[in-house]
Amino acid sequence: MYSQSGFNQTAILQVITEALETIDADNDGVYNGMDNCPDNYNPNQEDVDGDGIGDVCDNCNNLVFTGGNLDGDGDLDIFDVLMLIDVVLGANENTCLAEAGDITQDGIVNVLDVIGLVQIILGGNQQQALTYLQGLLDPIMFKQLTQELLIIEAPKILVWPNPSNSVMNINGYGFVQIYDMLGKKVYDNYLSGHHIWDTRNLSSGIYHIINEGETVTVTLLK
Repeated sequence: MYSQSGFNQTAILQVITEALETIDADNDGVYNGMDNCPDNYNPNQEDVDGDGIGDVCDNCNNLVFTGGNLDGDGDLDIFDVLMLIDVVLGANENTCLAEAGDITQDGIVNVLDVIGLVQIILGGNQQQALTYLQGLLDPIMFKQLTQELLIIEAPKILVWPNPSNSVMNINGYGFVQIYDMLGKKVYDNYLSGHHIWDTRNLSSGIYHIINEGETVTVTLLK
């Protein structure tokens, strides 16, 4: 008996799993283990987008809302970026838009997905995408969007706002060195996530931030 000493736990789990798979909870003639909507009656198992979730319980057509195409028009453009920003900031809670906007495919929709979508549309690196967003959005919205960079681990160094006239936020890890346009080192530190670089005592100009082999060029305007 399975309840006796020395029972086979694997065998018990297998029996339970097989039993659950042969239950037809929605009485549509398809066992739960094979039913693409086990809690909804769908004997024909329609799945127009082929994502393994039946149409009767699938809120999103993944043939339309896919790969950053949030507005479903088949083209990736600035309108998709703006819609994704609304999703990230909570102004739009549409589940389909969130699924289509998960550019990094990590199950979480955040500012990194916005940056990734801008890169897909315009090319360039993350820093260039962030600079583009700064020019696109009003200062309040840009601050709300990038605030998340303070608490998430971005894959590479990011610096914002750029240009700046007082302080700059630097998100990255490892030793950082900052040089002015004449090659003079003006700052160095060790990054362990988010860091604030106080630029108030520096003059206007172009500066180069070097971190882990990556260089980001920023501008100070006084």
